[in-house]
Amino acid sequence: MLRIQGTDCQTVNIHLDVVGYGESASVRGEDLELPTVAGRVLGPGPRIKDVYRFELEGYVRGTGADRDEKAESWRENTDVLMALMDFELDPDTIEIGPEPPANFPNSAPYLGLTDDMFINARCVSMVRGPLLDHMSFQSWSFQMESIDSPPGWQVSGSS
Repeated sequence: MLRIQGTDCQTVNIHLDVVGYGESASVRGEDLELPTVAGRVLGPGPRIKDVYRFELEGYVRGTGADRDEKAESWRENTDVLMALMDFELDPDTIEIGPEPPANFPNSAPYLGLTDDMFINARCVSMVRGPLLDHMSFQSWSFQMESIDSPPGWQVSGSS
């Protein structure tokens, strides 16, 4: 299960997957001492988790009885996805959970999760693939960024 702002993004028409789940956030801070300088004590400076980046990758697919219906469905679903990924939006909730995606109902729990997780993030860049199959299929990659404190996935219901 993957929802962005409450919208299911693992349907037959819009399917996104999390890439980079479980990776560490980048840190800020630096070492205060210069290694190998005479008279300096070697040691690391303080580090604080700062920004967590991950990607959402997937596709938008149009469905319908003929080529025109598929193209219209693709356009409608692409518009929904673009509204969710608007660069001007404030960070909003992305939820993931163990429920398998609609396209793979008999698969193992999503990402091996046992709990629902969430993160507040915003889209900072996107890459679109070519339009295929008479304007009814397109791949997408979105780079997401969280600056929560601490930045990273949280178990739903925890603080």
